Amino acid sequence: MSQAFSCRIEYLQCLGPDGHPVGDGLPAAFADPQVLLPLFRQMLFVRTFDTKAVALQRTGKLGTYAACLGHEAAHVGLGAAMRPGDVFAPSYREYG
Repeated sequence: MSQAFSCRIEYLQCLGPDGHPVGDGLPAAFADPQVLLPLFRQMLFVRTFDTKAVALQRTGKLGTYAACLGHEAAHVGLGAAMRPGDVFAPSYREYG
């Protein structure tokens, strides 16, 4: 049988599972704590909001809620990359 398709997905990894830099470490744009700390704070806020909303939903104090656990960096990063004039059309999970 012949192979019909093959691909390789490139990715950039800056931190290992232990949180320490791998390879060349962080790109220069993200080496400044003054840039990273506000993004990290926003991710913590989203995680806290999500945790509370899930707890309220499970106790019947909040209606249907789609959790976004694990998506915080994608949501906050997308928001941080937006510029005036950009348009964002979120789905039901983008709380960041």
